[in-house]
Amino acid sequence: MLFWLYKIDLSGVYKGLHERKSKQLDLLIKSLDNHHLSDNTKFAIKENVEAQLFHQSHGIRADKPYREALININKKYPNQARWFFLRRAYPFMSLGESGRVELKVGKKDVWINNIVTWFSMGVVLLGFISLLLFLFATVFKYLPARLGFTMAGFGFIMIFMGMYFHWTTWGRHAAIKLSKLEI
Repeated sequence: MLFWLYKIDLSGVYKGLHERKSKQLDLLIKSLDNHHLSDNTKFAIKENVEAQLFHQSHGIRADKPYREALININKKYPNQARWFFLRRAYPFMSLGESGRVELKVGKKDVWINNIVTWFSMGVVLLGFISLLLFLFATVFKYLPARLGFTMAGFGFIMIFMGMYFHWTTWGRHAAIKLSKLEI
């Protein structure tokens, strides 16, 4: 709100950072043409460029075997293993010795996911009920205006807290969904 009032444009900051990163990436790509560099250096630069491009396009920082495994999963299950699902489940993944991605999800994670999901849905529902109840009570003069709007504000807070609790389980939920696939 303050940025809007003072007409501060934050997009310029992000634009400057993006331009600087893209210039660095362009310099790395141009340095591959330098014949004075050794093959090991060129290989390291090429790996760095591939990792940065993969991160820019999919939002996941990974080395070459990990990237190949993630690409194979996405090709094998394009509808179930979308990139945003893989990005969310990334903390629960590891690369196995066979070069395949293994998901570290157990029964405890399933229970935690179910408990938090039901709790967050209950908090959101309770927030909506209290919001409507206190707004109607204030409008029809059953409560003083100040108390009614304060309690309605608590209803809004409960709704946003429930949404936040649900948001915290997105990664675990994505990992559980992906673990049901034959990766």
